[in-house]
Amino acid sequence: MERERVNIKMQRHLRPLTTSSKTSSNRAGNRPNTAAPVVTSSIPNKTRSSRVSKQSLRESHMQAFGRSREFVGPDAPDGIHPVTSSTKACQHGPQITKEPTELVEEPDDICLHLDGLAEEESPPKHPTLETWLTGIEHSSDEFDTDVEDSFDTSFVPVSYLCRHLGERNIRMRHRYLGGTATKPLALAFKHNTVTENLDLSDNYIEGSGTTYIANMLKDNHFIVSLNLSNNFIGRVGAEAIAEMLESNTTLKVLALSGNQLTDKDAYSFIQPFKNNMSLVSLDLSHNEFSVLGGIHLGGALGANEGLMELDLSWNCLRKDGASAIANSLRLNTTLEVLDVSWNGFGIEGATALARSLPVNTTLKVLDLTNNRLDWKAAQKLAPGVKKNKSLETLILNMNPLGELGVESILKAVTGHSTIRCLGLEEIGLSKASVASIQQLEQKTGMIVMHGGLHGHDRTTAISNVTRLFNEFRSRKWQELRDLLSQHDEDKTGQVQVDDVKLCLRAAGLNLTNRFMDILLENMDCTHQGHIDYRAILSGEAFSDYSRRRPSRGFHLLNKAQLDDPDSDEDRKSPLTPTM
Repeated sequence: MERERVNIKMQRHLRPLTTSSKTSSNRAGNRPNTAAPVVTSSIPNKTRSSRVSKQSLRESHMQAFGRSREFVGPDAPDGIHPVTSSTKACQHGPQITKEPTELVEEPDDICLHLDGLAEEESPPKHPTLETWLTGIEHSSDEFDTDVEDSFDTSFVPVSYLCRHLGERNIRMRHRYLGGTATKPLALAFKHNTVTENLDLSDNYIEGSGTTYIANMLKDNHFIVSLNLSNNFIGRVGAEAIAEMLESNTTLKVLALSGNQLTDKDAYSFIQPFKNNMSLVSLDLSHNEFSVLGGIHLGGALGANEGLMELDLSWNCLRKDGASAIANSLRLNTTLEVLDVSWNGFGIEGATALARSLPVNTTLKVLDLTNNRLDWKAAQKLAPGVKKNKSLETLILNMNPLGELGVESILKAVTGHSTIRCLGLEEIGLSKASVASIQQLEQKTGMIVMHGGLHGHDRTTAISNVTRLFNEFRSRKWQELRDLLSQHDEDKTGQVQVDDVKLCLRAAGLNLTNRFMDILLENMDCTHQGHIDYRAILSGEAFSDYSRRRPSRGFHLLNKAQLDDPDSDEDRKSPLTPTM
């Protein structure tokens, strides 16, 4: 194999050995001539054209790469006589021509035949689909990468991990770790005592890879946040995670969003929900839980005594499954944020919530966006909302409430003592409903997110979240400052985004994952990974948002203006409005 690789390299860089003293010209005209030296000898032509010394060929190969040397005197190898060099000036640099005084014929066993080397190779072609599927013929030693090293279980798979293994927050997304490369990754974190937040989302981690990570978390007592979203953990991975949760006592945040988990997988989480007391945040959104899955999760949630945030959005929870989730709120005493948006609660789920909300005293955020709640469901839900004493945020966006449904909800929250935010976006509002909302905002100071009459005054999610945060900042400024300053270990004012999120949660900012991500993206619009917490406390992180992140259209217009050198000075600016 090694000799074949040497021959391939020689074919690429050597030209045929001839008896002519004329050097080959450069076809491209823009690089020096790397032709092999002209060989003259007293050996008969037949012998000289058929065989040549291996050492001479190596010397020619070195000349082709610009690393030629002269063997002089007693240091010359056996079979090679001293040579003389003459340098000729040319347009593209010096051209070396070597004329050996004598070439001694070597034995047959060390001679290298040059038959077939005279033909030039064709230019390399892109691999075909068949090549990708069947693999390449040559050895993989020429393509040494850290991805190949990942198949060695004794080596850390990715060079990125080697550079950041000593950091508190490690984010390894879109690396296509799969199952085999996850094993050395788990071994690297098994005894790691520094990393606390580990993000492995979108890495095509399947059941076997998830098993390695779950076994690692049985021994690692320092990782508090794990993100395995957008992978393919399947039933094997779900069972491994469930088994780990029964013994792990340090993991607090777990994200399993977008893993195609089904109702059978939901059954695996029943016992961990009942036994685990350390997990406070769980993300099961964008999965395939339906009626049976909702029944399993609802029964386990009623017995749980540690979970504070649960995200079940973008599933198929409906009918009895939705009712089971709603009924669990009557028994659960710790849950504060529940996101069941983009499901199908309908009138069955609304009726169950109406029975549970008056009993529950801990729930603060309830997101029911796009749950097929019509005016009948709104009238069922309104009495439960009115009797609840802990709810702070109620999101009912994108539901066909109608005028009667909106009126019922507004009456329920008018005299409420704790609700500070009401979401009615993407809902058709009449003129009377808009007037009632304006009166409610002036009277109670409540933030009502809506699109105005017929949606003409529609607001963005960023502006709504900013209003919520500014109101929260004015109430919890001192506590928020103390928490953020504790994470500023270098006293530079810069705090990592993950730490900012933890501080906001600890200070009491109860938002769904979707709203929290929008808020953090607003703060860190340049995606540097850290935020100046002093700008957060002063409000400057939001006031100059448009200046730091202008629209794409603005960039395109400016680029078009700068790239047009022939434009007239009196040409109208692209930013000037047209009549």
